[in-house]
Amino acid sequence: MKGSGVKGKAFCFWGLLFLYLTAFLITPAGAAHFYNEHTHTTCSELSLSTQAEVDCDPESEESEWCEDSEIVEFDYLYTIEPDAGEQSGDCVVVTYTYEGNAAVSFGSVSDQTTAGAWLGGEGSPKTDPARIILHPDTDPEVKFTYGPESASEHGAPINANASGKFTAHIGDKIGIEMGSLSECYAKAPDTSEASSDASLAATLEPCPIPTLNEWGMILFGSLLAAAILWRMRKGNTKPAST
Repeated sequence: MKGSGVKGKAFCFWGLLFLYLTAFLITPAGAAHFYNEHTHTTCSELSLSTQAEVDCDPESEESEWCEDSEIVEFDYLYTIEPDAGEQSGDCVVVTYTYEGNAAVSFGSVSDQTTAGAWLGGEGSPKTDPARIILHPDTDPEVKFTYGPESASEHGAPINANASGKFTAHIGDKIGIEMGSLSECYAKAPDTSEASSDASLAATLEPCPIPTLNEWGMILFGSLLAAAILWRMRKGNTKPAST
């Protein structure tokens, strides 16, 4: 009976220690919002968009030729901040949706009439992609990328749609880069038009299942190994014969 009592106490000790460490080291799920580091504004949901449209019609301007271009782009940095009652480090799920359209049209096609529409990122939508980057200033992780893609007289219109999700934590920073560019050129009596637009929406939700953080996994593994070794030593220890 005495031996079973000792075993019971040991079991309770290891069980309580396991529960304590698990409760202490689990990264909890939390509710949060976005804070724009550039505009110093907050929002529970992101809704960003770009739109660039140009129209080249020389005769309407009483000219022999017409040339136009428009670019709309941004590079925003957001911090995931906690809602009331939450704390830094809590787990969140970022869900995003990207949509884009680009097209060109011509009154007639000739060597002297051109147009192009691009969907991409900030800097140059012709060469840089649209991106979502987790903690871009420290250890960048690209979670979403699109483009650059273009529509011209030699290609079909673009209709892009992409969505996804990834895990982050309260206190993390997220960079979003997106841009639209449209250009046209026409010589009378020809005309040309180009348009490109994109939108990106993102929301934050608490993680559905708490997950152990890195230190939690390390200490949990050490605790489990110690428990196994302790049980092995207890099993190999036999009372001395009398």
